[in-house]
Order: sequence, then structure tokens, then C-alpha cells
Amino acid sequence: MKSLIQEMESAILRIKSVLGAKIVTDQKGEIVEIHILATDQRNPKQVVRDVESTLLVKFGKKVDHKKIGVVQQSEKEAEHPLEGRLKFVGISTVPGDPNFFEVLLKDPAGLEHPGQAFVRDPSQRLQSIGQAAVSAVNHFLGDEKLHLQGIYLLKTAEMPFVVSSVLLNGRKGGLVLAGTAPVRGSEEEAAVKSVLSAINRLLPKIAEGEV
Repeated sequence: MKSLIQEMESAILRIKSVLGAKIVTDQKGEIVEIHILATDQRNPKQVVRDVESTLLVKFGKKVDHKKIGVVQQSEKEAEHPLEGRLKFVGISTVPGDPNFFEVLLKDPAGLEHPGQAFVRDPSQRLQSIGQAAVSAVNHFLGDEKLHLQGIYLLKTAEMPFVVSSVLLNGRKGGLVLAGTAPVRGSEEEAAVKSVLSAINRLLPKIAEGEV
């Protein structure tokens, strides 16, 4: 039997252009965040309004639109999330400690950049892998400009996706970058690729201090 949250997520998945949905609740079961993965065929504001209406009409839940975040994914980005910029090399465990992971990225010049993270809680595995990916990007930048805000697994009818949110501390203040990657291999690999999807389009400007 589905829980109420699962029923809500299933209802949201039936909204036009929505590919995935993840509802985050607090300890009291109240909705604090709703993460939506959608195609770029519709305006994000339309998707948000549809989510609000669906939850209100079908479940009697009134949710503030500010709690609903929409990440859009085009087919081209889904197939080629890593064109140019930094590329994923691999994930490995540190010898002697299976809970200590290293993510390795390669820049356009062929140089490799490592990022490490310790998985203290199995439920936070993707979060830790995502943090290691951000650390590897910061290694390339030579500065701690990027910080992982969150990373989520969204299950869709076709395939699961990993969605990440990265905060850039740029010259004009904080800028939130969002990225997605389909799970075609491991969830951990998709987590790294979702981080790269978030930052790769702006990476040259980030490196040059233009944003």
C-alpha cells in the first residue's frame, strides 16, 4: 500500500512534462520541499502552478509555491550532460577504508582532479559522493567557490535521475546552479554527473571570475 507521500509523487508524475518528483518532509510529516524534474517544453511557473493545484484538489494540501523547485532537462542534455569542460573519470574507495571515497575528474587539458568524502551514514551516500565531486571541481578551480546544497534521486517511469543543487559564491554573490543526470550505470556515477551538469555550462566563466 502506497504512503500518502508516494501517492502525491505519483499524482505529480502525471502532470504534463513532469519526469520526476521528490517530496521532502520534516519530522512531523509536513512538506518542506518539493523537487520536480521536467522537460523544457513548458514554463517552470506553469509546472509549479499545476503541482500546487494537484496537491490542493486531490489531497487538500496547500503548498507554498516557494517550496516547489523545478529543474528542466532537455533530451540533448540528458544524452550529453558532459560535453566539454570537466569529465568524469571514476569513483574509487581509499585503500584501508571502504567508507572513504575519491572522485576523479579530468579537465580539457587532460589533468586529473581528485575530490574526497567520507560516508558516515549509508542514507547520505549520494550526498557524500556529490560533495566529493564538488571538491574535485574546486580542486580544478583552485578555490572553494562551490558548495553542494543538496542531491536527490528521482524515480521516473522511464528511468531514475539524480538532481543536484550547487551554490556558487561568485563575484555577484550567491548563485544556485542545478543539474541532472540519468542513472544509466550506478547512482553514484549519476550523482557526479549531475554535479557536472550543474556547473559545466558556466565553468569557463567561473574559472575566469566572470560570475
